[in-house]
Amino acid sequence: MKSSNRFLCMVSVCLSFPFLMPGLAVSQSRQRPANGLVRPQETTLVRPAPTPTVSGLASNELALHQKLDEEIAKHFQSKNLPGIVVLYARDGGTVFKKTLGYSNIQTKRPMTDDAVFRLASISKLVSSVICFKLYSQGKFPLEAPTKQCLPGLPSHHTHLISQLLSCRGGVRHYGEPKSPKSPTGNWAGKEYNSATTASKQFWHDPSFSDVGKVHYSTFGHTFVDACLENSRKKNIRTIIREELSVPYGLATLRAEDIDDPHANQVAPYVNKSGFNSPIQPDRCEWKIGGGGMVCSAEDLLKFGILLGDAKILSKNSLNAMMTPPDTQSKYAFGCKYYFEYGQNILAKSGGQPGASTYIWVAPGQRKAMVVLVNRQDGGASSLGTKLRKIVLKP
Repeated sequence: MKSSNRFLCMVSVCLSFPFLMPGLAVSQSRQRPANGLVRPQETTLVRPAPTPTVSGLASNELALHQKLDEEIAKHFQSKNLPGIVVLYARDGGTVFKKTLGYSNIQTKRPMTDDAVFRLASISKLVSSVICFKLYSQGKFPLEAPTKQCLPGLPSHHTHLISQLLSCRGGVRHYGEPKSPKSPTGNWAGKEYNSATTASKQFWHDPSFSDVGKVHYSTFGHTFVDACLENSRKKNIRTIIREELSVPYGLATLRAEDIDDPHANQVAPYVNKSGFNSPIQPDRCEWKIGGGGMVCSAEDLLKFGILLGDAKILSKNSLNAMMTPPDTQSKYAFGCKYYFEYGQNILAKSGGQPGASTYIWVAPGQRKAMVVLVNRQDGGASSLGTKLRKIVLKP
């Protein structure tokens, strides 16, 4: 059996024999078939865009749009946000959009649905999709020990690459203990040419928890990026471009470069005493797969559509990625899993200076939504969750 198939097959047997793959045991809370894999401003119709649109509104559709419109406007006004974009797709096409506020308050540039945002931790979902895609093709050893792909990694790192994607590798997160061997000063504010170089800034730091226990970690994703680089013999920026951006027409999806921002990138803001104050974005070269990508709202929705329709990953790979490896948490591999109104849902939120982000995908109903705000406390996750329940509720 090829290595790329072995991982997916293990998903089906680890429910009965969890000791075979402790990092990838399937949650017993999900209903599954015999093979063990889970089945998967104005409100207007969208102008011609990269995704097809619906040309008419039935009365029930209009009522739904009005509910979405009201919730978004209320959220926007209550938080005094600089700008917001909400896009919703069904059956492969964008059927609802709402933009409010400004992409740039100082220049009075209005928010648009093609505005480019920092993705924050949605980058983890994108990274996981790349890993599962390459794994299914036999091009990446997802179930291997991280040290296999990252020579020189200190011995206390006993995790598998897959456990880093599921935040079960024990790697530290922000503000947690560091090693005396680790560099001092603002190492995160430097520019790095590779994830391998960036990972060495903290790979001596002690594990925060035992391997196998859920502990959210952006740092762990830098190790994943380094493994991708060493396995593919390419820089992580090139891998993103070649595996997703170019083949799937996601032109704005890329690693962020604050020295050369996208022409349509939104200005980032912070809430200062109730006012939207512009900020200088922090450098994210050290954590591209954990929180260092940018993308337009349009392209992020297109990514969600393609993902849900099994155009990027096969149904088996998608089901494996969105299935939590145990019952500790809803966190799967780069995303959270929910079961709502009879539907399997994958979702991911993000937050960093100048960005609050959220995406959810319901593959069984061919629905997807993105919510993007250009301020960290923008509440994209809470709004996106509320809108999802409105959309999915029978």
